[in-house]
Amino acid sequence: MSTPQTILTLDGPVEIYTAVDTLRTVKFSVPQSGRYRIGFAPARQSGVDGSVLIAQPQVERDDGKAPVPYQSTDSAGLTAQSNCASSPQELRSRFTRRCETTAGKPGFGRCFYEANQTFVLDTQALSVNGTSLADKLAAENFNYRHVDLAVNLVGTGLRSCDENPTPDCYANGTLEYDIVHEANQVGIVGYDREARRFDFGEGAIRHGKALTAERYLTLPLSGADTSLLSGTGITKTELRGRPLDGRYRVRIYESPALRWSNLEDIQLMIRYRYWSRVTSPTP
Repeated sequence: MSTPQTILTLDGPVEIYTAVDTLRTVKFSVPQSGRYRIGFAPARQSGVDGSVLIAQPQVERDDGKAPVPYQSTDSAGLTAQSNCASSPQELRSRFTRRCETTAGKPGFGRCFYEANQTFVLDTQALSVNGTSLADKLAAENFNYRHVDLAVNLVGTGLRSCDENPTPDCYANGTLEYDIVHEANQVGIVGYDREARRFDFGEGAIRHGKALTAERYLTLPLSGADTSLLSGTGITKTELRGRPLDGRYRVRIYESPALRWSNLEDIQLMIRYRYWSRVTSPTP
C-alpha cells in the first residue's frame, strides 16, 4: 500500500457553507492510484484562526452530473443499496464457484458456490439491502437478537440422485451451507430509537443443513413446514444472542446431488427476540 498523499491544499479563506443547508463542492484530479487523505483546517486571517463548520463530507466520482444526496456508510466505508435479484438467473449469477485447497493436495478440497457480495440487515431502517422488512419484523421495538436460523433452498429438482443412486443420497433431503455474520461496529437500536455502535466481531454457521423442499416456507408456518424445520440439524443456534444487524455472506457447498441451474431462490427463516417499550403508568 502506498504512502498517504496530499490531494489538495486550499490557501486562504474558503467558505464551505454559505448557509447551514447549502452545499459547496470542490473538484480535484487524482494523478495516480494510491491511498489518499483529505483534511480540513480553518484559514488564518491576520494571524487569527478562523472557524470551520463541516457536516456530511462526501467524496464521489465526477461523472458530469450533480452531486448525489449524502449517503451514510459503515465502518468499512460501504453503503447499503436496494439491489435484489429479479430472476433466478440473476440470483445464480451473483455466486461464484470456487474450490478449497488442501496443503500438499491440490484440488483435493470441496467446491462451493459463494455469494459475490454480502447482504445487509438493518433493523433501524427495517430493511435488508434497502428492501423493506416492515411486514416481516416486529416494528417499533428495539435490541433485536438472533435465537435460531434455518435455510431453505427453493427450486424444482434442486437435488437429484440420478447420477448417484445410493441409499445415502435418497435418504438425505438437504444441502450444506455456510453463513458468515459480520457485525463489526453495527448499530443496536435502543429505547430512544437511536442506534449505538458495538463490535460483535464475526460469527458463523458452518456446514449447516439447508432444506430443499422445492417450495417456499410461508408465514404463518404450516404444520408441514414446522415438521421440516424440526428435523435434526436444520435449525441452527450458532448465532444466538448476536444482533440481527450486520452483513451476511452465504456459501452453498457442491455435492453430487446438487443441480445448481435449478436454484430459484434462497430463504432464511430467522427466529429472533427483542425488547419492547413499556410506558410507566401516570401517578
